[in-house]
Amino acid sequence: ESAMVTGAHDCTYYTEYAGEILLDDLEGIDDYSSWWVGKNAAGGVVPNGNIEYNHQTDRGVGMDFWNSRHDLRTCNERMAAVTELFKKKYPDLPENLPDPPCL
Repeated sequence: ESAMVTGAHDCTYYTEYAGEILLDDLEGIDDYSSWWVGKNAAGGVVPNGNIEYNHQTDRGVGMDFWNSRHDLRTCNERMAAVTELFKKKYPDLPENLPDPPCL
């Protein structure tokens, strides 16, 4: 199925499901339910200190994927990681799509 995008107020874009990647996979977290927990001396579940991202420090704890979130180089590295993971998961789909035509 295809659609013609006309640019009219009710027809500015067309989407088609192409797959998905998970943030946990991108970040390298195998099991989020256990990634952030540890055990205390009595064997109880307690937070282990891992944090995906701390806005005040601009860093994660136990993870570095989101570090330097406003740095152009690290943002480009994150986008390259997204492209690479998508290509690995869906090797038959194109890595990039052409820019849509302006009407």
